[in-house]
Amino acid sequence: MEWRCPVCGGGLAADYSRDETACRECGLVVGNIADIGAGWLAAEPLKRMRTAPLKGKTEIGARLEHGLKWLALAKLDRETLHGRERTLKTIQAEVMRLRSCVGLPQHIADKALTILREVKLEHARWERRGDKFVKVYRPKGLQAFAEGAKEYVQAV
Repeated sequence: MEWRCPVCGGGLAADYSRDETACRECGLVVGNIADIGAGWLAAEPLKRMRTAPLKGKTEIGARLEHGLKWLALAKLDRETLHGRERTLKTIQAEVMRLRSCVGLPQHIADKALTILREVKLEHARWERRGDKFVKVYRPKGLQAFAEGAKEYVQAV
């Protein structure tokens, strides 16, 4: 842009309050101020230095992706189990739920699951009565749990 007035040849001045360029001598408005050069771009390199490109996945996208994978695996797991295994898995879930509610140690729950598997193998006709078997309230130890299990086995 030429910095001389086209009419009188005087110098031009930028008036930022009105966003226009005018002649200093005759007052002729030559044009609007849109971009006067490098002053507008001075902040760009600083802005680029402070921000980094997004690398990797966001937490929401990663969680969603893993959630869908786990749902697919759980569905496959349910579909491939036989009736016996499905019953044992239901009983195992119930034992673990009770263990967390009551506050039993893990080794007692593991021993209870071992006893349940043995009972299930001995009594093949024992179908979905596992809920009654598992409802043992806060045993004082492993011996109390085993005694309660024996009573339930005799009841079945």
